[in-house]
Amino acid sequence: MKYLIVKSMAGIGNRLSTIGEAIHYAIISKRYLIIDWTDHMFSANKENAFYKYFNVLYDAQLFRHNIIIPTDIPNYETKSVHPLCWTKHLAKTGYDCMKNHTTWKLDDYYKGKVIYSTNQGVFNIHNINTYKQDILVYTNVVGLRRDRDMNYIKKYIQIKSEYLKIPASIIHKLGNYIAIHIRYTDKKCNYTKALRIINNLLLTPSHSNIYVATDSSIIIDKVNRIAKIHNKTDTIHYITKPLSRTDSNIHYRGDYNKHDKIQDIITELQVLTHARQLICWDFSTFTWLPQCYRGYKNIVYL
Repeated sequence: MKYLIVKSMAGIGNRLSTIGEAIHYAIISKRYLIIDWTDHMFSANKENAFYKYFNVLYDAQLFRHNIIIPTDIPNYETKSVHPLCWTKHLAKTGYDCMKNHTTWKLDDYYKGKVIYSTNQGVFNIHNINTYKQDILVYTNVVGLRRDRDMNYIKKYIQIKSEYLKIPASIIHKLGNYIAIHIRYTDKKCNYTKALRIINNLLLTPSHSNIYVATDSSIIIDKVNRIAKIHNKTDTIHYITKPLSRTDSNIHYRGDYNKHDKIQDIITELQVLTHARQLICWDFSTFTWLPQCYRGYKNIVYL
């Protein structure tokens, strides 16, 4: 049997998008898919964090296996690997290859062999089956086709039940609150518009409870000041821990316990999914899966 290893990178939204694309590659090339989250972003002590928090729902198309880390592949040292830089380095992460200035994206290696076709701006890779190596290693920051990739995640990836935790302050309000995701750290989201929306919501006499998911404690401070002005602090809810008053991205901070980080992220994804209305920046991959589960309904884009 042959294998496809996806070396995930960046935040949870990017990782899920890349996994969705890797599922597509694994299905059409009839390979076992191994998902590797042993990098420093979510893993402690090189543990593969993906299989700790997620189940893969295998079927006749996505082949079942019990391999947790790439070096569990039987006789992996004797197998052919592509791209070549991963030969004898299957235990390394995508970040290791980037750090060593190695060409790392699957598409960089496949250039000239992969055929791209454009259909209304959507790119498809057709001939992954031209690669006969025993092991293919795929590393990327985001998948090429958002809807396809998120639907693969929806079909094949399941959060383990023990991590499906929603705080009591929110669970009895499911479906009857507004959720807003404010990405702040890279300053690409129109966070000032988001703050105006929160202000206007708090001005209405019959406003809903508001759940705020953000990557910055600066936003938490700003939202709290708005709520305090309106004397409505009890209607604002958070999961993210306000660890810093700097521009540091909370989910990337090294002093944030890895388990707490992933648990917070999983909880935020659930709350965004079950809100009566979702307000978000469409280009943030963090909201792509909740949008997909919602059927892209009752969403306001920043």
